[in-house]
Amino acid sequence: MSAEPDRPRVAPESGRPAPSDDPITRRSTYSPDEIPEQDARPDEELFEALRQRGWTGTPFVVVGGEVLGNQEMYEAAERLGIGAEVPRMSLADVFREAGYDVDRIVEGYGPDRDAGEIFAENFLHELPRHLRDKYAI
Repeated sequence: MSAEPDRPRVAPESGRPAPSDDPITRRSTYSPDEIPEQDARPDEELFEALRQRGWTGTPFVVVGGEVLGNQEMYEAAERLGIGAEVPRMSLADVFREAGYDVDRIVEGYGPDRDAGEIFAENFLHELPRHLRDKYAI
């Protein structure tokens, strides 16, 4: 008898990947208005997980030095004093991950513009949903 291959759990109501049991990564699976009631956990569980394991989630996405999205996790990490330990990546790098030729696109906006700001202002709505979900933006 062969074992069934590992498949991601899927939330039946949305068809999207179901959140894990990890209080850190669970928080970035859904936007705040989409967290199913049974998956909402008190902040103390999140804080305790951060205290015990440190950061295990995806990097914070930054634009011009400011964190974009995932504010609950950012505030929790800052409150615990581990905010500086959390990896960060630019919004431009998220668009590169999506396959955009960021350098070519930015050329048309002039040399004094930050690539992340250009993409936040003009292209954020075009970022594929799976990447917006992955980075909670």
